[in-house]
Amino acid sequence: MQGSGPESTQSQEKTAPEEVTAVDNMEVTGLYVNDSYIDDESNQLKLVYLFYTVKATDKNLKAFSKSTDMKIGENVYTSEHNPGARSYASSFYYSDFIEDVYVGSELKVLETFEVPVGDLEVGKEITLHNDRTPGIDNLKLSTDSIVHLDSAEAIAQNADPEGYASEMQKHEPADAETTARVQSAINGYYWKYAPALGTSITMYKTEFFSPNTFETTTSGITSSGTYEVETGYIKLINDSNGFVIEVPYSWDDDGNINLDLATAYGVHEG
Repeated sequence: MQGSGPESTQSQEKTAPEEVTAVDNMEVTGLYVNDSYIDDESNQLKLVYLFYTVKATDKNLKAFSKSTDMKIGENVYTSEHNPGARSYASSFYYSDFIEDVYVGSELKVLETFEVPVGDLEVGKEITLHNDRTPGIDNLKLSTDSIVHLDSAEAIAQNADPEGYASEMQKHEPADAETTARVQSAINGYYWKYAPALGTSITMYKTEFFSPNTFETTTSGITSSGTYEVETGYIKLINDSNGFVIEVPYSWDDDGNINLDLATAYGVHEG
């Protein structure tokens, strides 16, 4: 029954929808923007980092870092590989190649997206979609949760502190004993390999010389320079332009060195 007094009204504040950051097979652990990122074609684009964990709870799954669409407001952005984006976040898988995630296991994955600054304003809903992760469409994120930092290194330090610490240790200059051991294992030898550069197979050859120089040849073109030994990488420094290639290395049970040149020179991983 309506009272005879003045009609009362109840004001309702509009609130942002509650975020859903986890479903059975996936949990989003971080959403970041590298504010220092400069795109070759437009200064309006920034690089968005999506960190998540794929969880194979009841069936085998597949994951890779170029599989997801991110919808912000009315616009859809497809993940793209950006070489060097995962340089410091070593706990996360960042590759165009498909990785199996078997029942009972999980995989930390990073995907990156180029998004215009206009779609990164606060108050916008973010949804995700791919055909490989059950339940992903039920995730609800918000631009309010994006963390803005000024470098890939700062993002890694925030999103993956353990991986970041491990990477920083691997980049420490090697001691004299390790340097001598690496030089003895590589000087006077060459490696032939095929980096993942696209649909065609391109062969590379890298040769090392005493005391600390190298040459890399592909398709008749040779680049050369000096190298420095770190605790987990051999840093190749090109003489002509100063460009640096970081080559991961390790030792097998027989004391032989393993150089991951294919990954270092590839564009679909790391």
